[in-house]
Amino acid sequence: MKKLHEMKGKSLPFIKFDLKMKLTTLFVFATFFSMLASNTGYSQTLTLNEENTSIVKVIDKIEAMSEYKFIYNTKFVDLNRIVSIQLKDASIETVLSSLFNNTSTAYQILRETQIILKHKMVIDKSDHLDMPLTTIKKQQNQISGTITDDTGQPLPGATIIIKGTSTGTTTDFDGKFILQIDDEDAVLLVSYIGFTTQEITVNGQTEINIQLVADSALDEVILIGYGSVAKKELTGAVATAGNIEDRAVTNVQEALQGNVSGVTVLADGGDPTSTPTIKIRGLGTSSAEKPLWIVDGVPYYGGPINPFDIESLTVLKDAASASIYGVRAAAGVILVTTKKGKQGKIQVDFGAFTGVQSVYEKPVALNAQQYTDMYNIAYDNSGIPRLDYFNGNTNPDRLMQRTNWVDEIFRSGIIQNYDIGLRGGSEKYSFSSSLGYNKKEGILINTYADRISFRYNSAIKLSDKIKIGENFSYTLTNGQSAFTGTQTADGGTNYNGVIAAAIKAPPFVPVYNSEGVYSDVSDGQNGDVIHPLGTLERINIDNPERNTFGNLFLEYKPTEKLTLKSSYAINYSDEFYKEFDPRVAEASKLSKTTNTLTQIQANEINWSWENTLNYTTKFNDAHAFQLLGGYSLQHQERELNGIVAEGFENEDPKFLFLPLAEEIKDITYSFFENNLISFFSRVLYDYDKKYFFSASIRRDGSSKLAQDRRWENFPSVAVGWALSEEDFFKSDFASNLKLRASWGRVGNIESLSSYPTNLPLSDENIILGLNGYQTGIVLDGRSNPNINWEISETTNFGLDFTSENNKWNLTADYFIKDTNRWLNRTPVSSLEGIGTSPFVNSGKIRNNGLELALGYNKNEGDFTYNVSGNVSFIKNEVLELAPKFDIIVDDITQVAALYPLANAVGQPLFSYYLIESDGLLRTDAAVTDARANGQPNAQLGDLRFIDKNKDGVIDDDDRVFKGSAFPTVSYGLNFSANYKKLDFSLFLQGTKGGVAYNGYKALGIYPVNTSVSGANLLDMALDTWHPGNPNASNPRLSIDDPNKNLQASDFWLEDTDYLRLKNLSIGYTLPESPYFQKLRIYVTGQNVLTWTDYSGLDPEVSNRGVDGGQYPVARTFTLGFNLTLK
Repeated sequence: MKKLHEMKGKSLPFIKFDLKMKLTTLFVFATFFSMLASNTGYSQTLTLNEENTSIVKVIDKIEAMSEYKFIYNTKFVDLNRIVSIQLKDASIETVLSSLFNNTSTAYQILRETQIILKHKMVIDKSDHLDMPLTTIKKQQNQISGTITDDTGQPLPGATIIIKGTSTGTTTDFDGKFILQIDDEDAVLLVSYIGFTTQEITVNGQTEINIQLVADSALDEVILIGYGSVAKKELTGAVATAGNIEDRAVTNVQEALQGNVSGVTVLADGGDPTSTPTIKIRGLGTSSAEKPLWIVDGVPYYGGPINPFDIESLTVLKDAASASIYGVRAAAGVILVTTKKGKQGKIQVDFGAFTGVQSVYEKPVALNAQQYTDMYNIAYDNSGIPRLDYFNGNTNPDRLMQRTNWVDEIFRSGIIQNYDIGLRGGSEKYSFSSSLGYNKKEGILINTYADRISFRYNSAIKLSDKIKIGENFSYTLTNGQSAFTGTQTADGGTNYNGVIAAAIKAPPFVPVYNSEGVYSDVSDGQNGDVIHPLGTLERINIDNPERNTFGNLFLEYKPTEKLTLKSSYAINYSDEFYKEFDPRVAEASKLSKTTNTLTQIQANEINWSWENTLNYTTKFNDAHAFQLLGGYSLQHQERELNGIVAEGFENEDPKFLFLPLAEEIKDITYSFFENNLISFFSRVLYDYDKKYFFSASIRRDGSSKLAQDRRWENFPSVAVGWALSEEDFFKSDFASNLKLRASWGRVGNIESLSSYPTNLPLSDENIILGLNGYQTGIVLDGRSNPNINWEISETTNFGLDFTSENNKWNLTADYFIKDTNRWLNRTPVSSLEGIGTSPFVNSGKIRNNGLELALGYNKNEGDFTYNVSGNVSFIKNEVLELAPKFDIIVDDITQVAALYPLANAVGQPLFSYYLIESDGLLRTDAAVTDARANGQPNAQLGDLRFIDKNKDGVIDDDDRVFKGSAFPTVSYGLNFSANYKKLDFSLFLQGTKGGVAYNGYKALGIYPVNTSVSGANLLDMALDTWHPGNPNASNPRLSIDDPNKNLQASDFWLEDTDYLRLKNLSIGYTLPESPYFQKLRIYVTGQNVLTWTDYSGLDPEVSNRGVDGGQYPVARTFTLGFNLTLK
């Protein structure tokens, strides 16, 4: 029985149409009612009654009772000035006028709710700001221009000063300015509260347009567990991913790849139904080790998230940051904030792109002539008379090239993506909604994936103290894929991978015979092959998966300092799988006269209830505290029903239903549930923005473990020191220099089933007598009542740097991550009679490394650009193994029934454990020496193996460790540039230090290892040794392989270092019109170029680096646009 989550499917047309209609209707109604509820006004009325109160307290009160936020520099605003103000239902303009008229403080309302306070400047009359620009005559040393923010909005009141003088001006309401200068090479200082000051050299220009960038030291807020802090106050290893909207990605994992140091994203080939795997700071355990996803503050286990809906993406990398989430955070935490509505008129966004994807580099099989030639050589090398079958003179049909089977199975697939979003709100209500559709045709025939997504977020402010809201999403996915490689989902061996089948298929056989049906591909001598195209076109799977996520929250602020929040979230997954395997008429390995229908229904529920109490206070203008306490309850349950039926007389889809089957072959049922209860607390403290301290503790209790081991504590502590705020630190270059240190521990029991201490019974097919298979109930494993938490501890040291003008920024982290009480399956005696070894706490694993992220920004003038890069160096090592074990072989990961991986102290996790080779035997003397040292059947062209233990025999006892697939270095480089309305971006990504076991090569070159002797071979067979090619790179072809050249040796290891042009994009933004606020048109390439020496299909090898010829990564080119309506 296939695992449900591994199965992919195809939707029925009427189901797809119906769902689209329902979702569209839901979207329209939700948006309509949101529009009715929203208010397009910008103002919030305020009531104030203050006597002899300082300005700072009035500001605090305004922020507490409204959505307005103040930004100011304490050097220029007198916060201690005493005022009295009595206003009722007044506008913010009236309030500000009352507070700051006839003072040295000027104010400006920006972005509807952001209020900038700044020092008033006395402007020279010659600046002409009170005159229309059209009436001002250009003078010899007069310059003009416009100042905007990073979104293109004008900045009224921005200051422009000639450096080294007191001469300056400010921008008008439209962000425009005029300034007289005496020197054509003058330098302008352009500043605005909340933005980074820029220096602009005039260089004889008469018009200068400047885009200011928000000052990260003032504005940027970083999400952490159950809260947020200013970037300057951060003490943990936390990173944000940028450039999501600039890349035509269809999943979040692609957006993370190469974007965040310490985060390795491994693509699972080009399978359209798969998603890449994320590893944060190395391999820490033998489980799937998936990071915890938190969406809008609650755990998320739903369907794929539409990148169009994402506002921000934050990764918690160290345990000090992640420990607040406890047991499910051992592999790191990814915080996703979806887009929310804002006060003001409704914003309508629309995005669409379409394109084509194709295989980057196809495998190449031998043509008909090469096929017969290489088999004749193989027989010659083996000392066996050539077969008449491969004689081109007597069988000229063998030399006729009729089909390139690789070309037959690959295609150019179409990609389509459409998104529409509406956001808006009023003083009391805000909403955001979106509807998206994505479809990808795979690069293999008859493979595809599609996704429909809907999201609706809203919040209602019932009063100054109470806010309620909800986040709702619905995702429908469907698709079907083809089996590639040699290992099935349950670990078994299967040689029917369709890519390998296309290589093996006889080139002299046409796709269709004279009757227009699939040709016979097997004739008894050309190998027991399958029809590649027929196999693909017969795939008939329907696998709709519906994921519904809902989150209701209540936020109550009884005082300005105290906030109570309660959130209830539920993920409901409904998955249906239906696969029909038809009769196969043509002569092939898969020929059969029966057909089967597999049908599975699975439902899963994950719900959580999170309650937090947050208290924030500050006293003596220096001591700031944030106290958090919380309680969490989580529940998971899953139920699965499956049935396999056989014998359908009519294979028309209208007749493929279970009651019409002749026989029910198998029935499957499973159910599990588990609970998690958690208590947590945290304190954040900073003194005068110089010294920072945080500590947290979480106590988790899981139903998976025995009563006496059920509870575990997960503490953390972190400190930070902002040297740049010290009086002794005087620098014109650094605006922020901070040192950080942290320690924390988190738990992990994701490897375990729901009942590891009391295993349930399972059904098993057994043979009783002569009556064939019977189904019985067995206990197929051993319970372990002593199983305990796996513990991950991380120590982290970090540095943050930002230059004075925000042009340069640097983040560096060194970490040590230890996994203690490692949960792993250890071998048991075969006499126990169980199929699955039990989990035990069996050792310790360490990951330590260095992460660097460096960026540079140039944001002045018409040409602006940004360069950023990150690199991670990671060393992985097993420090301890279970008692009595020196080496534990991985008995799951294999290729062609070879298991090349093992674990041992001092080696990386899942290292290659192989016989060592020493090149080819190219001389008679070398052959003689090899025969005397454990290779009695060695011949010229064979591999030479090293008898490591000197016992005169080459066997498994000679195996040595040879590295691992996980790269030791991962890096990414982003470059983006803008020239006026034109934009360009480039993203390079790569890895170094990983190796792969190239089973694809071993299976494709050698007849004895194709599993079907006589099958066609890869063109790499041309580079095998024979007397006419003595300098070949690969060992000789043979029919019987007496030297065991194909055993698991390091000859098949290859470096997987690569550099990939992951994304290349060029766009143009049209000038604003009466109809739209923004329209950007772009072309994008994904996986454009790859530089690598790896000879497999793709250097990003999944399956722990064991390459059986998996689905290759596709190269994609798209054309799209992003539109924001007025």
